[in-house]
Amino acid sequence: MHIKVRSQEELDAALARGDVAVLCAGDYEVVAKGNDAPILIVKTREARLYLIAAGDSRPLIDARGDSCPFVEAKGNSKPHVVALGESNPRIKAYGDSRPRVEAWGHSRPYVESLGGSRPHIMACENSAPDIESWGNAHPYIECWERSAPYVESMGRVAPHVEAWGESSPLIKSMHDSAPSVVVWEDSRPWIDAWDRSKPHIDIRGSNSPKIRTFNESKPHVVSW
Repeated sequence: MHIKVRSQEELDAALARGDVAVLCAGDYEVVAKGNDAPILIVKTREARLYLIAAGDSRPLIDARGDSCPFVEAKGNSKPHVVALGESNPRIKAYGDSRPRVEAWGHSRPYVESLGGSRPHIMACENSAPDIESWGNAHPYIECWERSAPYVESMGRVAPHVEAWGESSPLIKSMHDSAPSVVVWEDSRPWIDAWDRSKPHIDIRGSNSPKIRTFNESKPHVVSW
């Protein structure tokens, strides 16, 4: 059952019953642990949600309108964030967490990936997610339709980007990172390689990604 909640107490009670919580204006905090799988709908910026996903939890956060919920993924958690409209959810992934983020409409989710986390980001329609990865993180990014994700890799990370449709991702590789980019259909990726980075670009079809190299970077390009 979908229940509108207007306070932290009402939210706690709704989640304890297993209801789907629709957040009204206010400040809310949720700590999902163990095998918790709460479902929350955030429709406006005035509904301020801070959620921590720990253990093996699998919370589902539906971000709509101009909402901007904040999600921290820890442990082995697998939070699922669906960004709709012009929402701007913020997701921070640590440890071995594997958040899944779907970006639709004109949404602009921000995903920061650290440690050994492996977020899966799917950018659709006109969305423009901002993805930054550090350490040994391995984000997987799918770019569809007219989406324009910004992907920044630092340290020794190896994000994987698949560009489809008319998508135009911008990939910036720095330090010793080694992102892999697969280019399909009419997609138009732009790759900036800095420092000692070694991006691997796999071109499938007749499209032509833009590649710029700086410093000691060594992109590797394969065309089929």
